Order: sequence, then structure tokens, then C-alpha cells
Amino acid sequence: MSVAGGWRREEVWLLDREEERRRIALAVESLTRTGGRPPVGCYHRWAPSVHTRELIVEESGFVYDSDAYNDDLPYFVEASGKRHLVVPYSLAYNDSRFVFAQGFAAPSHFAETVRRGLDEIRREAARGHPAMLSVGTHPRLLGQPGRVSALREVIEHCLEAGDVWIATREQIARRWLDHHEEWER
Repeated sequence: MSVAGGWRREEVWLLDREEERRRIALAVESLTRTGGRPPVGCYHRWAPSVHTRELIVEESGFVYDSDAYNDDLPYFVEASGKRHLVVPYSLAYNDSRFVFAQGFAAPSHFAETVRRGLDEIRREAARGHPAMLSVGTHPRLLGQPGRVSALREVIEHCLEAGDVWIATREQIARRWLDHHEEWER
């Protein structure tokens, strides 16, 4: 479970450091109460502030954040004097492109884009390069009856491939923490 968007899916870069700290605590409390356990990851809908990463590291329960679009694999950064894991996010394979002007016009466009991306990173992985394809889905977008078939097609393609692991960000983060020495470039 992750803090997706902060306390109120707000523009945290407009908050001062202490107010952002307070709202992170409110989000953690709310998600813990609702989900039965504290969140372990963080992603902000628009963008983090200059303080966000330090604050979530200081919160100490977070294993990772996904407030980055800059890479295809997890990586470590230093924040508040500690090593911290970043599991990058992507908009390339994200169903939010259904609502962008130059996004997906049809479910088949989403499915085809994800299948092609998956096939390409599988080729790279076969040559010894670790690979991760971040696919973003949202119930209000891909969960629509006319679009959900695209997700089914993607999952079927993954299962047919036989060498694809479908995982949450938390699962990816924990696996990377356990095996990163084997995979880092």
C-alpha cells in the first residue's frame, strides 16, 4: 500500500515543510486505519516538493517512493543521510493517456503499446539487462467496461510469455532491495 497523492491529492510544493510533514502523517494515519497497516511507498499525483523525499525518509516507515519518471529500473538515492529506494513510475504505459489529448483513442492502443513495450524489454532481459515495465492503471479509467478488455489482453500476453512477473510497486521494491547487487548496471 502506498500514499498515492498525499493527504488530499494536493499540490504539496505549495506547502511549507512542516505543513507537508503534518499532511504526510495524516495520510499515513488514514491509510493505516483504512488498510490495516501503514503504507510502505509514496507517489504524488502531480509532483513532490523539494522536501517530500526527506520527509518520507524521516517518517521511517517508507520502503520506497515513486516520485520519479526518469528511469526504467529502481535505484537508490541519499535522503536525510539514509539510502532510499526510488521505484520510478511511467506515463508511457499508463491508462491516464485515455484522457490526454494525444493519448490512447481506443483500448486496443493501450494493449498494443503495453504488449510492444513488454516484448522489447523481454528481448533486453534475454541479453542480460534487467528490465521493468511500469504499467499504471486506475479503476475510473481502465476499469470502464469498454476498456477493461485491454487489461485482460495485456495480462493474457504476460501469462503466455511465461517469463513475466506481474507485481505491485511494493513487491518490486522488496525484490530490488533483496537482489539489486545482481542486477545493477
